Amino acid sequence: MDKGIVITAFNSGDVDYHIIAEANCRGIKSMCSWPITVITDCAWESKHIDNFVIAESGTPTIRRDQALSTDRWLNQNRYQVYDLSPYEHTLLLDADFFIGNRSIFKLFDTQHEFLIAKDSVDVISHSPVEPRFISPMSPELVYATAIYFSKTALVKNIFDRAGTVKDNWDYYQTLYQFNSKFRNDFAFAFALHEINMGISVQDFYMDLVIYNLTPGQILDYKSDIPWIMMPDIENHRIGLHGINLHVLNKKIAEQHARWVLDYE
Repeated sequence: MDKGIVITAFNSGDVDYHIIAEANCRGIKSMCSWPITVITDCAWESKHIDNFVIAESGTPTIRRDQALSTDRWLNQNRYQVYDLSPYEHTLLLDADFFIGNRSIFKLFDTQHEFLIAKDSVDVISHSPVEPRFISPMSPELVYATAIYFSKTALVKNIFDRAGTVKDNWDYYQTLYQFNSKFRNDFAFAFALHEINMGISVQDFYMDLVIYNLTPGQILDYKSDIPWIMMPDIENHRIGLHGINLHVLNKKIAEQHARWVLDYE
């Protein structure tokens, strides 16, 4: 197959990523005809997914967000998607990056071999969600929330290097002088840094801003319409319609997915 969308979704026991992926795919299918493949450890009956690829889930990452929610995430295998994708040209998305408009599908028209998101902001304040650099010694952060790639030798090298970062995580923490659990974002930032021999190459970056529903923000469904809100600021809300939204609190992502599927 030539072009398609890939989403990874592994249930962790804390969060139902299958439900999240199903809801996201429902929205995507309402806006485009590109085939969708979900990489998972267990397929399910779906109205919106064209293909499943079964893979091992890997080791869980335990993360605690600012809303005091502790979840296990099974998402460390992003570097394997190059080999697992059935497409020559792939748009790789996080399951909890809910697609609300068609702008991201323009990536299928690009001539670039590899593009990754670099700009990530709070959906309400539009301020960056975290510092641009992981440490004073590190390259700029990128976001594996959205990646577009073609199957070429260069791109194979990028994914392989991201896998090398994962396999040598302690070394990279020492090299760049930081302390963190493994993140795909960091792995691809380091891989690109090595590919570019330390020089930032703009051609690897999407012309795309990732809007994030950050911990502490909520989705409210007054009048059966989803609104993004800060619970401690009365009457301050924006409509979700038409926004490509990355939901950082996974319990809220699951809640939103169930709301989406209830309206089929």
